[in-house]
Amino acid sequence: MKKSAKSYPWPIAELLASVDATPSGHDVKEVRTFLFESGLPESLIDFLAPLYAALDGATFLQGRLRLLPLEGDPENGLPDLISWNHPAGWQQFVESGRPAVYFMTNTFGDQFGVPVDEDYELGEDRVAMLWINKSEFQEGGYRWSDLAKGIGSDPRAAAYFGRKDEADWAKQHLGEIETWQVYGMKAPAALDGPSTPENFVVRTMVEHVMLTPQLIHLIRDHGEEDVDLEEDLVSVYDTDGCLLLDDDESEDEDGERED
Repeated sequence: MKKSAKSYPWPIAELLASVDATPSGHDVKEVRTFLFESGLPESLIDFLAPLYAALDGATFLQGRLRLLPLEGDPENGLPDLISWNHPAGWQQFVESGRPAVYFMTNTFGDQFGVPVDEDYELGEDRVAMLWINKSEFQEGGYRWSDLAKGIGSDPRAAAYFGRKDEADWAKQHLGEIETWQVYGMKAPAALDGPSTPENFVVRTMVEHVMLTPQLIHLIRDHGEEDVDLEEDLVSVYDTDGCLLLDDDESEDEDGERED
């Protein structure tokens, strides 16, 4: 088990200078308490708490990059950060990659986070990237502190993580979207879906990220003609963003809280 790094050196001043609108912020002790009571190990708490105390739910690059809200947004169906990263959530459908905790997204639903080990302890200081429409995991050369510094000042960060040109194109064809929505592909790129306006649709971020990996997996395994979208795709979050657990998983969760 890795030793806690303590107080990850987030460039908070640079991030606050880059936000679209200044967030209200939280007491860092309250954030640490929330994460601790949610069962996260100390190394992840030390990594996430300073960021969320200052920037919970912040958006950057005119909404192209979004920090997922710590306690979710039930009104718009966004889960809290813990439910979003629960193994029984959407990540169970992802075919490739290594374990990661995802806490940032863009207007296409791509997920950005930090690698963790088998004990859920903080891994290397690298940006873990999951490109949803390709179902492709990458671990970049960027450290999170470097990316955070570059969000507002490095055009390459806006182009790569925020997918600026593509986001501008999608906005032109599909219009403005809310922070809980994304520009989704009906036929994902992993299934050779075309990058044409007709293949894009505005969806909730949760719906798109939850269903797209399933669709890719099912069609790759069974062929499009044998997949019934109504019957075969599974929802793992309800309309309020609450994780749907079966009875066995719920009992396990209860048991973990009691320990």
